Amino acid sequence: MDIPIKFDKYILCEENPEKLSALKIRVQREHPDLDVVFIEGDSNRLVEKIKSEIPLHSKTTKVLPFSFVDPYSLNLHFATIRHLGQNLMDFLILLALHMDANRNFDIYLNENSTKIDHFIGDSNWRLDFQNRFSSNHSKFVNFLATKYEENMINIGYKKPPEFHQIRSDDKNLPLYYLAFYSKHERGNDFWAKTKKFSNPQTSLDF
Repeated sequence: MDIPIKFDKYILCEENPEKLSALKIRVQREHPDLDVVFIEGDSNRLVEKIKSEIPLHSKTTKVLPFSFVDPYSLNLHFATIRHLGQNLMDFLILLALHMDANRNFDIYLNENSTKIDHFIGDSNWRLDFQNRFSSNHSKFVNFLATKYEENMINIGYKKPPEFHQIRSDDKNLPLYYLAFYSKHERGNDFWAKTKKFSNPQTSLDF
């Protein structure tokens, strides 16, 4: 909200009531002039409500929505992304592949767990993982990142040039990836230019 050229409308969804309350106070204190909608709850369950708040495109009004998805874990359903991306929508998604997937490999490999099923929208992913990488733990992050990219391409998004890896400051351990997706090549050009001005991190190519 501090950028010089601001968005016309902001739709902020947060599940934690205390964090949402703090967010409201901060926005109202620092940006009282902006058009901001606050939605309390799980975005996976409220995707219809979120989408209903996006202005409609018309002959007189051009709409270019941008979604920054910032989950703490892999509790992000691909069905949510697919629904938001039915029309024109650019995404910047935090993929918590090291923070969550790598640390909880044994739990997710258990067939009783459904988190990865929802994350990549495929309940048969274990068989695919076995066929590609023989269920090798060290390849789990690579597998999930590749599957996610394939899913985004299948719903009309351009292949991103690379993921942007963020590492911890103290031990330099990998934490998560930032993945940008657009349905227009110009979006990838924009992402490449943006990365030139960011702090140096490791990129992961597939």
